[in-house]
Amino acid sequence: MDPHSEPSQDKSIDKRYSSAPQAEPGDIDLSSHTMSGAQYQRGALTQALRDRTQRAHRSVEDGNDINRLLAGKVNPVREELVQNQSITQDEYAQRREEFLEVYKAALIASYGFEKALEEALDDSPLGKSVKEKLGMKEESPRASERIAKDLTILGAEIPKENAVVPTLSTEAEIVGALYVRLGSRKGGLIIAKSVNKSLGIDGESGLDFFGYLGRDTNKTFSTFLKGADTLVTEPSEIDSAVDGAIKLFEAVGKWQHKSYQEAIPDLYKKHSPSRLKKLGRNIRNFFVQE
Repeated sequence: MDPHSEPSQDKSIDKRYSSAPQAEPGDIDLSSHTMSGAQYQRGALTQALRDRTQRAHRSVEDGNDINRLLAGKVNPVREELVQNQSITQDEYAQRREEFLEVYKAALIASYGFEKALEEALDDSPLGKSVKEKLGMKEESPRASERIAKDLTILGAEIPKENAVVPTLSTEAEIVGALYVRLGSRKGGLIIAKSVNKSLGIDGESGLDFFGYLGRDTNKTFSTFLKGADTLVTEPSEIDSAVDGAIKLFEAVGKWQHKSYQEAIPDLYKKHSPSRLKKLGRNIRNFFVQE
């Protein structure tokens, strides 16, 4: 389906994204569930990662409203809003056009970051070793290949610049980075559901990356958590893993700001939070447990 065309009235959700909860990326609980549905009881490492990276995670989500827009929490693109006269047809068309541009910008940002992570986590000897110990299979196609496919279908150029990620020199730091990467897949599932519903596109028409794990998202994350808790057990190693995760979150935030400012400068400015909103978010983050 052409993403620029008007969606049909039947906007059923692609089954691959149907398990995504109705929440925004910043509100995702990075606890996971086993295949049977029982909640995984975190060990010392993954509990520390959850608790001590919350502030860094929030700072990424609160830096701008682009991620909230992608999740459908800001200016939702819903035909029923026209039908009940909440917005006009022209406003709906403008929202849909903006949503598409924001989505392409998110893909551009994701491409540069995923390429950098593939070099650091998938191609490096240390990264390969850690993933082997965790029983993680190589992704095929890779995330960057999926994003390149989406960008090409949507008529956008594939970026040449990659993000700068922190140096990952220990097993624990690699594990911390993998935690951030796999956690982002859960947020990607929510974005995928919103994009699918708002633009009417699916995995074959420009939505192959976000949410590509589909119903296996929780299972994949749960398997990683179990392996990570077994691999990293010493207090000093746990500190190193948390430090690696925080540094990667910070790198994500910086890269998103740079990418959005370059790809959609006007929309980025339009959807940046006001000073008052930033102050409120900073106050909230101050009380988030480290």
